[in-house]
Amino acid sequence: MAIVTLSEERIINATPTQVYQALINFRNYHLWNPWVREADGNARVGGSVKVAIDLGRNKLEHYNHNILACETDRYFAWEDKGWFTLFAKGSRHRYLQLTEEGSTLYKVELPIHGIFANVAHKKFGQAMASGLAAEADGLKKFCEKSPSI
Repeated sequence: MAIVTLSEERIINATPTQVYQALINFRNYHLWNPWVREADGNARVGGSVKVAIDLGRNKLEHYNHNILACETDRYFAWEDKGWFTLFAKGSRHRYLQLTEEGSTLYKVELPIHGIFANVAHKKFGQAMASGLAAEADGLKKFCEKSPSI
């Protein structure tokens, strides 16, 4: 089974607590994530997150995610749910590490696996990589301008 992994890193001038709170406050995703218009769910392992995203196709698309991990101020992960996961399944793993300067090293990884992982990467890889970068930039900007989240 093929695995392709996309990743992004940012230094965010905010504490890991502030960044983690932004990641688990789903109702505020629309404030920093350029694609999400609505999000709701429970930030607990086994919980579900429902998002409505705008990919520029003149309609909102709805997706569900299962929460895989919630390690306060350190790690948050979810995986895609839906019919397409039979062929190519993605998950987002977000790591937070306190730097010596008191900022946060934020790393997000998006592994894609399944029988059509390479096809998905070839067809959508550039858009997924750009999207991951835009999300990381949005999170950085949001956390740095928000004194407390």
